[in-house]
Amino acid sequence: MQALWMLLGSFFFSTMAVGVKVASASFNTFELVFYRGIVSVLFIALVLRARGTALKTPVPMMHLWRSVVGVLSLGAWFYAIAHLPLATAMTLNYMSGVWVAAFIVGMVVAESNYRHHLADELRPLRDIFLGLFFLTIGMSVDWSIVITEPVATAGALLVLVLVKFAIVFVLVRLSGA
Repeated sequence: MQALWMLLGSFFFSTMAVGVKVASASFNTFELVFYRGIVSVLFIALVLRARGTALKTPVPMMHLWRSVVGVLSLGAWFYAIAHLPLATAMTLNYMSGVWVAAFIVGMVVAESNYRHHLADELRPLRDIFLGLFFLTIGMSVDWSIVITEPVATAGALLVLVLVKFAIVFVLVRLSGA
């Protein structure tokens, strides 16, 4: 059943991306983010009401911070979809796993340098990994688009950073660290 939910989620995100691409001819990025936000709020309100769940939270500032980062990343993603070819925007977006791995390697190197002074042993691993990372980007992106639309490309990459930063923040908060 989990695989079915994943397929359904991928289908809906792809459908949303196509919808954003089509709607960006008539609406600006801020309007698209606003309309998507309204639909999300209405959906969440209906689910909470059906379950009888209160909206109160013990960590309101965490939710506020996560919402701000989410809105910024959604705006950057919608801007990238509107100004880049859809395939390029989606390729950059789906490279999030590579960004997470790069972040983890960076954390491991920093932690080992701090605690065990093993940075010299891990530095070649980090360099190889980052080289493969940039090679992967180089092979998967149409560079003529990147050069003609640098702001949209930066927006697509900003999405990855913001979303992963928010996820790491929430995971750290949930782990109690």
